[in-house]
Order: sequence, then C-alpha cells, then structure tokens
Amino acid sequence: TCGARLDPGVKSIATSGWAGAVNDSPGTPPMSLLRLALFLALLAPSGFASGAAPQNGPGWTSGSDGSDGVLDRTYLQTTPGITFASGRYIFDLAHSQFASNYDPTRWAVVFHWSSVNLIDAVGFSNHPSGAPVVWLSQGDVVVEQWIRLDADPLSSLDYHNPGPGGFRGGRVDGTQGQRSSGFGPGGGYLTDTFASGAGGHNGLGAGTAAGAGGARYGTAVFPLMGGSGGGAGFNFGGGSGGGAILIASDTRVTVRDAGSITANAQPGNPSIGPTDGGSGGMIRVVAPMIEIDGSTLRAGGGGIWRPGAPGFIRFETSAPGTLTRTPIEIT
Repeated sequence: TCGARLDPGVKSIATSGWAGAVNDSPGTPPMSLLRLALFLALLAPSGFASGAAPQNGPGWTSGSDGSDGVLDRTYLQTTPGITFASGRYIFDLAHSQFASNYDPTRWAVVFHWSSVNLIDAVGFSNHPSGAPVVWLSQGDVVVEQWIRLDADPLSSLDYHNPGPGGFRGGRVDGTQGQRSSGFGPGGGYLTDTFASGAGGHNGLGAGTAAGAGGARYGTAVFPLMGGSGGGAGFNFGGGSGGGAILIASDTRVTVRDAGSITANAQPGNPSIGPTDGGSGGMIRVVAPMIEIDGSTLRAGGGGIWRPGAPGFIRFETSAPGTLTRTPIEIT
C-alpha cells in the first residue's frame, strides 16, 4: 500500500488514462513477459498513470461530468441492471443499461457520478470484456458498506469468474490431464501433468520446482488491472484473480468504520486436488482529501494450496495531512 500527492500536470484523471485491453479468451495462453512489456510501453500515458511522483496542483478534477447522477439507495433500487442478492446490490456490467459506460479505449466501465452516498453493500458481475470499474465523482464519495470486487468462489471444474478487471484461473476439462495455465499477465504456469504455479501481481506467485509461479506486473498506479489466475490442478480449476477499481472525487473520499473495499482472489482447492491461488486485485483512491475510518481494504491473493501474490492498494491526496487513517486493516 502507499500514498502519494496529486500531479500538478494532470488536471483530470479521466484524460490521463488508466489501462488497456488484454485478451482473456478461453484457450488463450497467459500473456508473456515480452507482450506485457510492449503492452505497458504502448499504453503508458503522462501524469497519474506514468508512475511519476505526484504533486498537488490547483484546479484538479476527477473528470466526472455527473451524467450518472447520485449513487445512493434510490439509484440502486430503481436502476435496471442492478439486482439484490446475498445481501448486496449487484451491478450487471453486461446489462444494456451500462453499455454507454464502457470505454473500449481505456478498457474500463466508467461511471460519472455527481456524488456517492453508499449505505448499502455493492458488488459486480463482469462486463463481456472483463474490464475494471472506474467511479468518477464531482462531489463527495462516502462509503459506509462493502464494495466487493472479489473473484467468485470455486464452484466447478471449469473456469471461475474473476473480479472485474481480473483474470481467470487455469482450466481443467475433467479428463485428468488436459489443463491450462492461469490467465493474465501474471498467470501461474503449467509445466506438466501435476505441477502448476499461483498467480503473480504485486510479487511472484508461489510455485513448485516443476511449476513456476506467475510473474510480477504493473504498479500501484498503472495499469488499472486486477489479479491473474493460478494454474489448474489435476482435476480442478485454478483460483481466479481479484478485480480492480479506481475511485476518484473532486472533493473527498470517506470510507466509514463499517465500510470496506475488497478485491480478493480465490484460492485453489486442495480438497479436490492440488491447484493454485489467483493473485489479489487493485484498489486506487484519488481525491484532494481522503478519510479512512477504521475500515478494511483488501486485495489479497488466494492461498489454500500455493498462494497467489497480493495486489495493490494506493491512496492519492492533494497535500500532507489530507489523508487520515484511524485503525485500519489493509492486506
């Protein structure tokens, strides 16, 4: 985790960019390190996402135009494409309601809020592109409940859904021998019938002598991208990676003591056979003032058998003293 100051050369995070598309189609091998290096070089913009040391500047804005209105309970209860299940409201990012929110040039589902007052837990089901989530707000962002971008629990022999912006675990087809490596830039490698490795992100994924853990990739700033998948086990798919979210406000972001933001991966499943965990996702919060009040933020790697690497959590504020944190759990 880390904190930083806003960049005087960047007046709007919406124009600085944050990520780009990555192929995660079934049957596609994990991105190679060479492809990842080229990918980052082609996409790296100036300002925020360049990794330059941020400094505060006047007139900074999230870039929100306010077109999505206020995110509150009324919005959650009345907007098509949002359903209530398992104690939270779930944004179906594939729903036609959110078609215009998808920005293919930045590979992100972008919401332009006028303000956010989140007193209910929310989660997401993935956009067809697998893109991460971006919340831009003209006014204050207040989080009093849970924002979940975790990978789905393991439930079958095949793929398991990652969080939005994350990547799937390796696939097994049930024939005990036809398996794949994990997907994503840090996907755990499959080297033979029995061995594979966990997903990498903010560090290397765990691996065996015969199966290499996934590579480290990205930074806490750029690209906005979730965790990678672990390699498949002998007869069970690998854990998928946690998702990714950017929350940016013109004014302030506050996460209350009951609030939490999580982008956790899923582990492998040793009760079925040795499999490897996915890696944690990414949480980035940007505002002139940020208050984190006894909250929980997690971007953890999955780790029942061989653990995936953790992800990134980053706060960016305008000046020293504008990031306040009371006892907080960050993993």
